[in-house]
Amino acid sequence: MRSRKDYRQSEPIDELNIEEIGKIENVIGSEIGFIASDNLESATYLSHEYINSIGDFKVGSPFKIRFNMMLFCVDGEMEAQLNLISHTLHAGEMLMIYEGTVVVGLRMDPNLRMFIMGYTRGFINSLPPSRLTNKALDQLLDNPVVRLEGKDREEIYNIYKIMRRRLSEGDFELKKEFVWAGLQMMGCIISDCLNDSPNIEVQVNRKQLIVRDFIRLVGKYGALERSISFYAQKLCVSPKYLGQIITEVTGKTPRKWICRQVILEAKALLDDPSLTVQQVSEALNFANQSFFGTFFRHHTGLSPKNYRFR
Repeated sequence: MRSRKDYRQSEPIDELNIEEIGKIENVIGSEIGFIASDNLESATYLSHEYINSIGDFKVGSPFKIRFNMMLFCVDGEMEAQLNLISHTLHAGEMLMIYEGTVVVGLRMDPNLRMFIMGYTRGFINSLPPSRLTNKALDQLLDNPVVRLEGKDREEIYNIYKIMRRRLSEGDFELKKEFVWAGLQMMGCIISDCLNDSPNIEVQVNRKQLIVRDFIRLVGKYGALERSISFYAQKLCVSPKYLGQIITEVTGKTPRKWICRQVILEAKALLDDPSLTVQQVSEALNFANQSFFGTFFRHHTGLSPKNYRFR
C-alpha cells in the first residue's frame, strides 16, 4: 500500500497504465520518464462501451493525472473537465494537462484520433531549464487549449514521429537529450502560436480575475486546504470580500467550490484499488476516516465503500 507521502509524489511513467488515461494504443514507454502514444493508425474506434472496458477507467469518473500530458487532437472532438473547469478539444487543437489535475472524461467522439506525450516531474527536473518551453507552459495555465494552424500541426506531428521512432530504438543512448530537444522545438512552435493568436477575449474586470484565480487555486490546493482565509490570503483580499465576489459572479459560495474539488479528488482516489479508505482520508487531510465518510456521504449520497463498489 502507498502511504500518504508516496501518493503525493510523482510515480515512474512505467508504473502507470497510460492506455487507461488516453484511451489510445501503441504506447512506447521509456526509462527516462517519458512516453509517446497514438491511435492514428488503429482500427479500434473509441465507442462508449470500448472506453468503459479499459481497466478501471469509466467515462464520467474522476481520474488523477500523476504526470504532465500534452494531448493533440488530429480528428474528432472530445470534452474533458480539468479539476473544476470543462474544456472542449477540437481537431487541430492541443490540450495541456498538468500533474496533479483531476480529469473527468465527459465526452469522446468514436472517431477521435490523437497522439499524446507524457513526462514525469523527475524527467523535467533532470534537465536544464528552457525559457521558451517554460514560457509556453506558463501561458497554457490560463487556457490549456491552443489552436494549431496547418503548418504548425504538421511540424509538431513530424517532431512527434521522430521522437517516437528514436524512443523505440533500444540501442539509442541519448534518448533524454533527444526528447528534450524535441520538446523545446514544440515549445517554441506552441509559444509562437499563442503569441500570434488574435486577442478576441473580452476585457476581464477585477471580479472576474479573482474568480478565475480562485478556481485555479482550488484546483491546485483544494485537496488539502479548505479554509477560505487560505485562498483569500493567496489572492490578497479579505475572506469576506472573497466570499461576496465568488458568490456574486458564480452563484456558488467559495465553500461549495472547495467541496466540489475535494469530492473530485476523493472519487479519483477511491477508484484506486491500491488505497484503503483510511489512506484516502489521510491523503485528503481529514481528521479521521469517520469525518471523511460523513463528508463524502453528505455530498454524494453514498459512503466511500459503497462508491468504491458501485
